[in-house]
Amino acid sequence: MARDNVDLTALGTFIRQHRSRLNLTQTQLAESLGWTQERISVLESGKYGVPSVPALVRLADALDVSALQMVEVLGYSIDGPGSGSTGNGSGANSAALQYTLQQLLGIQAITLKDALDEASDQMAAAMGADKIDAFVYDPPSNSLVALGTSNTPMGRLQLQSGLNRIPLANQERTAQVYETGKIFRTGDAQNDPQISIGVKETLGVQSILAVPLRVDRSILGVLVAESAQRDRFSSDEERFFVAASHWVGMIANRARVAEVTREASAEQARRDAADEVITTVAHELGNLLTPLKGRLDILQRRLLMEGNERDLEHAEQAIRSVTSIQRLVSRLLDVARLDHGLYALTLQPVDMSHLVEDVANEMRPIWENLVVRAGDVPEVEADRIRLHEVLVNLVTNAIQHSPRGTPIILGTGLERRDDGKWVVVNVTDEGPGIAPNQLPLLFQRFRGGGGTHSMGLGLYLSKRLVDEHGGTLTVQSAVERGTTFWLSLPVRK
Repeated sequence: MARDNVDLTALGTFIRQHRSRLNLTQTQLAESLGWTQERISVLESGKYGVPSVPALVRLADALDVSALQMVEVLGYSIDGPGSGSTGNGSGANSAALQYTLQQLLGIQAITLKDALDEASDQMAAAMGADKIDAFVYDPPSNSLVALGTSNTPMGRLQLQSGLNRIPLANQERTAQVYETGKIFRTGDAQNDPQISIGVKETLGVQSILAVPLRVDRSILGVLVAESAQRDRFSSDEERFFVAASHWVGMIANRARVAEVTREASAEQARRDAADEVITTVAHELGNLLTPLKGRLDILQRRLLMEGNERDLEHAEQAIRSVTSIQRLVSRLLDVARLDHGLYALTLQPVDMSHLVEDVANEMRPIWENLVVRAGDVPEVEADRIRLHEVLVNLVTNAIQHSPRGTPIILGTGLERRDDGKWVVVNVTDEGPGIAPNQLPLLFQRFRGGGGTHSMGLGLYLSKRLVDEHGGTLTVQSAVERGTTFWLSLPVRK
């Protein structure tokens, strides 16, 4: 529905001819519509401006003609299924809504901005408005941004003047509609101090109608109609605009979902490509590190035999660095195997209390204050090597975030749940804790945090390994009060 080629003269002639056919004076026609005689006179002269679709349909009812016939006379295109079914006799708003709906449903834009731009154009034509804006709330700037604006002279002037953003802090009328959900309508904007100077002086706006733009039960933004004429929007047009705004919200939501889905697909494609590069690099690094580690071992033994303690220390540091890189490579390859379903566990009965004691004894040279509180728990069916790796990861993580000298507690216990018995292992530290906004991200890969230089694979891999066992790995933390990881495994019958 385009309004560039509207024929106001043809509309005026059409109204005059059918008024005469019914032997109605301008005053009689105006009284039947609740309008002024002057409005009928200006309409018939072709100088009123573009009427709204609700006004056209009401005129059609009063003149006993088809609503779509009047729309066509004005110069709007009629297309789409069911276009011929709209007629008078069912109320102005009902017919106008049916016509406008079929125009809005024809919008095929796949981005939110394009969809709102098209919807704004359609609504500008339907309302006979000089401009329609679809404002959407922008959290970073705490502002309403005109994501969609009708391609009309006033709309283009607004974009050129930079008047397409409304800070909520300014408490302008449109911002109030967004915050309260209440409709605002005025025909005398020039004398309203809560309407910006730019809107009044630069755009010359006289009439404003603003309604909340809703998606489901939440307010996405505000749909605003503006005109340079005074008292431009009637109560009928307000009801029509409110109803149509729900469809605009539906179209916006459809475009937003499509946009998010498309972005998620692109992000997954980028992640898949990055994973492939990382896996390839990890394989190549593994092939290079193995002979390097072998040569460093030979060098270490030779320096040990020669009693060259200074160079022996350098060699040992190099060996530790290579071993750390090999561990990282191994984790990268494990992640790739898990992602592709190529990871196999070797299951056997495992006594978790014994495993916790073994891990504590292994880690005490690094952190003396490791406290074990292991209870008597039944065996679980698990891959002992992989669970050992998980516990070492959790203890290492606790060491990295604990103040020197504070205890790290490892404990085991038994829980009875609805689905049976579970063995629970806890690793507790007295570190600075984890911020609430970081907790949901903790087990995501490549999410190093907490002031460490880790790539963020340890906790991600630990969570995946526990999941493969049919168990759970969860975390509880409070800032300045420490962190506890809970590893839970079902007891197999």
